[in-house]
Amino acid sequence: MILPIFLTVSDVRSRRKAGPHNDNTIGTMNHTDKEHPLIPQRYQHAATLAVILLSLFVFFREIVFETEPNHISNVKVTALSPTEMEISWETNHLSTSQVNYGSAVGTYEFTAFSGEQTREHTTVLTGLNSGATYYYELISKNRDYAVDAFRSFTTPAK
Repeated sequence: MILPIFLTVSDVRSRRKAGPHNDNTIGTMNHTDKEHPLIPQRYQHAATLAVILLSLFVFFREIVFETEPNHISNVKVTALSPTEMEISWETNHLSTSQVNYGSAVGTYEFTAFSGEQTREHTTVLTGLNSGATYYYELISKNRDYAVDAFRSFTTPAK
């Protein structure tokens, strides 16, 4: 939606301010003036509403209008210490982060969760046993779930 903005002769005349030597000079708007220098007062509410609606559309476009399903990619595991591992991944939509992990395939005793909506996910797992193998699955949710399961990592020995 494009809102046309028309400046009439009366609009331009109303913006004229008396200059020091010429009564017909057009003055400049200062920071204390309440209206925008190029948008007449009667159109300012519509212009503000248009900016708000555009911002909302950009923000909610991914949630409401995107038809491509959410998917997980670029999974990386980094050892921070013998008892801490960092798991990172990307999603194509804003979504939450969840890592289910445990010591047996399909049996996940622990969960790390973040409700923050992001495309670049990072989770640090702490309190792990050194030199142990862990199995994990990644889950990211927006309006649908993306799951990447049956992965594993081994923590470094001390």
